[in-house]
Amino acid sequence: MTTLAKLLAQKQELIARLQQEDVGPEERDEIERLLEKIEAALDLLDKAGPSGPSTARVERVFNPDRKDHHWRRPKLINQGSVITLP
Repeated sequence: MTTLAKLLAQKQELIARLQQEDVGPEERDEIERLLEKIEAALDLLDKAGPSGPSTARVERVFNPDRKDHHWRRPKLINQGSVITLP
């Protein structure tokens, strides 16, 4: 069962419990606080969308100004000629 389904099932159970006549004032307050927490969690899930958090949709763009990695040995320049390290 997904998180969304669990939250919706818990919300339905709490609403059904809230509609019963034998609920005391303290229990009613606790149920209302739990319903507010569930609504907040549902809002967060709704904002995240079906594919997860919004940070997962970042588009990566090639940056030509980025410094290249030097995978080879560095070259030394000596009086205009190129001398490679041994």
